[in-house]
Amino acid sequence: MIARRIVTAPQKKHSAPLPDHAVQFYESDRSLIEVLAQEIAAALRAEDIVITNATRKHRKALRVELALRNIDLAAAAQAGRFRELDPAECLAKFMVNGTPDKDRFESVMGTLIDDAAAALKPGHRLVVFCEMVAMLWAEGRRESTIRLEELWRDFTRRHALHLLCAYPIRAFDPSKYHRDFSSICEDHTRVNAVAALRLAALCNITQRRLARLQQKTKNLEAEIQFSRQRMQTLQQVTQAGTWELDSTSDVLTLSPAAAKVLGYDRESQIALSRFFDLMYYSGDRDTIWKHVQEAQKQGVDFKARFRIRRGDGTRIIEMQCRTLNNRGRLVMLGVFTDITTWA
Repeated sequence: MIARRIVTAPQKKHSAPLPDHAVQFYESDRSLIEVLAQEIAAALRAEDIVITNATRKHRKALRVELALRNIDLAAAAQAGRFRELDPAECLAKFMVNGTPDKDRFESVMGTLIDDAAAALKPGHRLVVFCEMVAMLWAEGRRESTIRLEELWRDFTRRHALHLLCAYPIRAFDPSKYHRDFSSICEDHTRVNAVAALRLAALCNITQRRLARLQQKTKNLEAEIQFSRQRMQTLQQVTQAGTWELDSTSDVLTLSPAAAKVLGYDRESQIALSRFFDLMYYSGDRDTIWKHVQEAQKQGVDFKARFRIRRGDGTRIIEMQCRTLNNRGRLVMLGVFTDITTWA
């Protein structure tokens, strides 16, 4: 997890950061290390304090990647701005009978963060990456993982921290762990696009189940309403809009968040041709159309960017697509993300 904390200087007021509990689902160790190296390198260059609580394998890979980015970890460690911890050793301090103990967790993590924060210069951050939850999940301790996530969630709200959890996405088999995966996502304020694609698929499955329930009985309104609210919560958590393309009718179905990303107020379905009209660069239209055709014909996934005009400005939209086989029919699910401020 990555934790950030702003220390207020006595002579000047600094606005307190809003609580943020994010999660990074990654498809490869390499992709995780790149994200972490970028975050930690920026923190060390800004003279923030960094603590890594990662597996030995990831610590070693992270050192190599940071060295390639010209980060002197030895100097940072000597200055008290870089520290490495082992997640197994930390877990041993607050686990009781295989379950995280709330009081011990508060004591261990509270002391760690308070001690580090005491050394911060005014206006600087404490940055912590921690893999304890991923370690518990890898050991098959599902309930303990979810419990630890809940403890972190409450901890961030009280301490106004920014936390980043990290899990390998391959550890979550949709046929076995879709409920746990959804619960973990709901415990976070943000998830990344890899998780958003998986959530889009789960939402699609839920929608089909709802349709069957409505046809069979009228006595399950409470359960149906709960499922709808769950889908809405998952889409809000992603901070990215999900979409589905019906290749037979060429109709694009948008979540409320996706409609907002594209500049619509209430549109839930638009024709594919109308979607392409949003792109004012012909090169963008050609690129996206080529990807859509390949996905429909070959069942491949893709990620591409296009530009749209909104008001007097230009927005850069990233489009990710996962193509699934549903009983012999290809279904295209994906995410729209406004990355204008990132580009």
